[in-house]
Amino acid sequence: MAGNGYPAMPAGGWPLGTNTPTSQTGPLPGPPPGRGGPFGQGFVQQPPSGPPGPGHSPPQSFGGPVKGPPFGHPKMLPGKGPGPDLKPFSGQPQPQQRHNVGAGRPQMPSPDMSAPQGPHTMQPARMDPGPRMPSVPGPPSQMVQTGFTSGGPRPDMRGPPGVPPGPDNMPVGVPGPPGRGGPGGPMMHASRGGPPQPGMRSGLPPGPQGPPGPPPGVSQGPPGLHSQPVAAAKGMPGMAGNPPHGPPMFGRGHPGRPAGPVRPGVGPPPNPMPVAPADGQQYSDQGPSQSGVMPPYHETGGLGKYPGQPRPDTAGGLQSQQVGPRAGYQPAPVQGHQNQRPSQQQYISLSLHKLNMGPNTGEVRCDEDFPRPEADEALDFTPQSLRPHDHVIPVSTKFIRMTHGVLPNSAQLAEKVGVPVGLVIRPFAECDDGEVLPVIESTTGSGQTVIRCVKCKAYINPYCTFTDGGRRWVCCLCRVLNDVPPNYFCPLDGSGLRKDLASHPELQHCMAEFLAPPEYLVRPPQRPTFVFCIDVSFQSVLSGFLAASVRAIKNNLEAIQGDPQVAIVTYDQFVHCYSLNSKLKQAKMMIVPELTDEDHVGKVGEKGTLEGVWLPALVEDLLVPLEESKSLIDDLLDRLPTMFTRQQKAECATGPALVTALTITQGSGGKLALFAAGLPSIGIGCLKNRDDKKLYGTANEVALLRPANSWYKDLALVASRDHTSIDLFVCQGKGFIDIATLVQLPKNTTGHIYLYNQGMDEQQVERLDKEVGRVLSRDIGFEAVMRLRVSAGWKAQNLYGNFNIRSSDLMSVPNIDSDKTFAAQLVPSEEQHNSSQVCIQSCVLYTNPNRERRLRIHTCILEVSNSYQYVVSKLDGIALAALLCRQAVEVALSDKLLAARSFLVEKNVTCLKNFRLALQTQQSRLGSQLYIPTSLRCLPLFTLGLLKNAVFRADQTLSPDLRMYAVSKMLMMSNENFVVNVVPKLWSVHSAADGDDLTLVPSSCASLAQNGIYLLDNTTCFIIYIGSFAESRHVADLFGDQVDQPVRISNPINDAFWKVVDAQREQNKGVSHQTFLVAKEKGEEAKKWVARYLVEDQTCGVMSYGDMLVHLQKKVQA
Repeated sequence: MAGNGYPAMPAGGWPLGTNTPTSQTGPLPGPPPGRGGPFGQGFVQQPPSGPPGPGHSPPQSFGGPVKGPPFGHPKMLPGKGPGPDLKPFSGQPQPQQRHNVGAGRPQMPSPDMSAPQGPHTMQPARMDPGPRMPSVPGPPSQMVQTGFTSGGPRPDMRGPPGVPPGPDNMPVGVPGPPGRGGPGGPMMHASRGGPPQPGMRSGLPPGPQGPPGPPPGVSQGPPGLHSQPVAAAKGMPGMAGNPPHGPPMFGRGHPGRPAGPVRPGVGPPPNPMPVAPADGQQYSDQGPSQSGVMPPYHETGGLGKYPGQPRPDTAGGLQSQQVGPRAGYQPAPVQGHQNQRPSQQQYISLSLHKLNMGPNTGEVRCDEDFPRPEADEALDFTPQSLRPHDHVIPVSTKFIRMTHGVLPNSAQLAEKVGVPVGLVIRPFAECDDGEVLPVIESTTGSGQTVIRCVKCKAYINPYCTFTDGGRRWVCCLCRVLNDVPPNYFCPLDGSGLRKDLASHPELQHCMAEFLAPPEYLVRPPQRPTFVFCIDVSFQSVLSGFLAASVRAIKNNLEAIQGDPQVAIVTYDQFVHCYSLNSKLKQAKMMIVPELTDEDHVGKVGEKGTLEGVWLPALVEDLLVPLEESKSLIDDLLDRLPTMFTRQQKAECATGPALVTALTITQGSGGKLALFAAGLPSIGIGCLKNRDDKKLYGTANEVALLRPANSWYKDLALVASRDHTSIDLFVCQGKGFIDIATLVQLPKNTTGHIYLYNQGMDEQQVERLDKEVGRVLSRDIGFEAVMRLRVSAGWKAQNLYGNFNIRSSDLMSVPNIDSDKTFAAQLVPSEEQHNSSQVCIQSCVLYTNPNRERRLRIHTCILEVSNSYQYVVSKLDGIALAALLCRQAVEVALSDKLLAARSFLVEKNVTCLKNFRLALQTQQSRLGSQLYIPTSLRCLPLFTLGLLKNAVFRADQTLSPDLRMYAVSKMLMMSNENFVVNVVPKLWSVHSAADGDDLTLVPSSCASLAQNGIYLLDNTTCFIIYIGSFAESRHVADLFGDQVDQPVRISNPINDAFWKVVDAQREQNKGVSHQTFLVAKEKGEEAKKWVARYLVEDQTCGVMSYGDMLVHLQKKVQA
């Protein structure tokens, strides 16, 4: 061990190591001795993934060489050849297997063509070839990293032989061959091969090779690829390896200003958003940041991350100096990263070797090193939005989750990234403990209006800035100056903030709600209205669906918020209306046969009206306040099952019943709940059984996934215009129900569909009760419209979800609640703007159950960058997979299912291929590994799960009704439910016998032991898998005296089991109430149910996870 902490170098030097960006345990695999690249033997720096390690604070002097490792310099690790540890890909995990990340290659970064260009870009200094520097003897351990003088680069410095001169062609801290700075020879210049010269600055942050790494003893390797826990460093975006406001990157400077010395602790000036000045002044993009100093890398407050590392300001390191705003300076909304980029791309690489296996070998392809989502990754709601100052509370990703944390600054860069730009938005998501949704009664103090931009109509928010002493404010979307209303005026303090900022929640919270003034009212707010349209036909009575439906309605009527009004309509071959006037002793039934006898009744006219529809009584008698007629309604619901006990009529007049119910809600809007147990067979909207099992799983199956006619969509548009949302509760009978046609009702009215089995057993009855209760009890916004606004230069091109488009960007959402999720694709518009941020604002105008008209606003601002590396490093794999899924659904319904599956795979290939090409510009050559960005490490697994999902998989046993039900659910899922639906969670239950929690294991049959008990959640049901040799005491702890249903009893396994079940049901309550399915290993049918959801195995006619990665590897390298 050398005196400076580095291992002593053996004779002949060290073999070349492996360049990996993330942490790993133990020595890194590398080439055998003698394969050291163009420099022979030598070190290769291992670029880290986080901030400087302990003891790597920069020296206080820039005057000369520094003993030991330079600032931020990682420890040099000896290489290791592939050896016997690198085994070919197999079905079983190999002990101590480590994937080789580019072994045997010198890391020679080439000039990056995607380097940022802009007014504050630190450009590499140009080098002119000159005579070599004379050799100066020095110990090899004193690898000094030196800088350039204030006058610019030295013209007499160039790289080693065989390497063309350039700014980025030498790795930092690599000793040269013997005789030129090698062992026992002279010391090379840290980045150009020459020794340090007088006047040169040393101790600067590392150059293009990469940011500094951890201290000795801290390992590095790909995250998630090994069992050893690795603490990831937290640094600022684009600032990896540099201290806050530290000196610029080695060899870079600012155009237009001399490359003079940099003060310690003060970095290059920020690149803030332009601020609108007062009248007569010019816009300026110069000035300090809002806070004046970048936040620290770590929560502990020090630049160091590792335990025991002292703070630089207390250990004699670089002193941190805060830079406050100038007096009278108007602060910028936020400091952008238009031209910043990480110095080294973060990625993982997988060495995949597919074995020549024969068919039906039964070997499962599973490897513990494959990337998988973390247990709570989907529940990480860390805001992606920037913060202009400390008072701002950004929007959680539970409400708005972007596919790109940093947006590309051009259409060309967006295309190079290879994946669509978009967002998944859930405006009414439930707030967690500690989250606040402020309600602002009036922003002007007079109750007249809310403050909006005169040009783009955006609402005032925390990202808007004030100027001219507080008399004007700048819109963060269009940058237009707006006058501040007199009642809203307040002077500014020295930092440019309003003095009354604490009393204005709309200027602190990026999620806020305004009470809408009278000018937002077209008509007075209506009472919450609920109409129940119940099937009383023979199929409904026989299956028990009628009894379960009326029971669920009665049990949950009191859960409706506000002061609701209710109507009830039943139907078989005729339509039955009921007078529920509170003056009656009993509900009065009225049959309307004319609605089904005449074919023209219920047709949608040219003006969007229903023709020939009439009601047998006044609307006031049919639609009554719940509080006044509660006893009549309860009595009617109790008598309905017995009234139709002898029902023999199998026809279903579903269409006429819908027309009648919509006529009742025509003046008020509201919620229409349709309970159906058979195919519509009489009257307007009747359907024929077009089911054809020969088409299942074929290219022509898409014909069964499209609506049979357009009447149901036309009827849905009428309902949307009247602000009525339709929810479907469908009991799947023996035959075809044509959900592809019926689903047009909820799709165009912001509704949901719930599907139940033919036999309404105890679990199905409970599920119907819970889901009806969820629909009636949740906080609903009635008469709602929604609009999405984006800054100039971007536009929302495609919108996904259940709604109706009224104009280019105005969505009609008759009912909106916490279970409604939408998605949008953003594309660069023709009008490009050189702004460093993009603002996105969503607005929902709705009426709450208390008949108050409100505006709910969500605002977020994202960075814009011209760096491919920076954009890719900030991608969000979960939001991206959710957006790609919605786009693939559109492809499937417009083309074929095969085209949708190809679309998903090709998006992966395009993204990974472009990423590999970008890596080749940084490294001399790449191996045959599959390189995946760390930000998208789970995208291949999500894609594989989609290929095996009921939405897309080729299955000759899957009916079109079940497939379209899965499609409808998928379009409305939140991000956290989407992850569980695509990659079902699998827990080991028997592992909780000692009092621990259930253990989450990979979704593969390799995780299933014959003596174990497992729980699988796919958002539709819970599957309990019991191995053939499971201990009887564990089974008894879970089931008690029951055979097929778990019970709640007090023991460690039971408590841990129900803890997980209750948590998953709470998370999934907006999708479905999961029932239990018990699968025993001895049962073949049960094994099929389990195997269908083990997405990492070769199931459903789709390749395994390992085969998927091999397939992507071949396509990327093709």
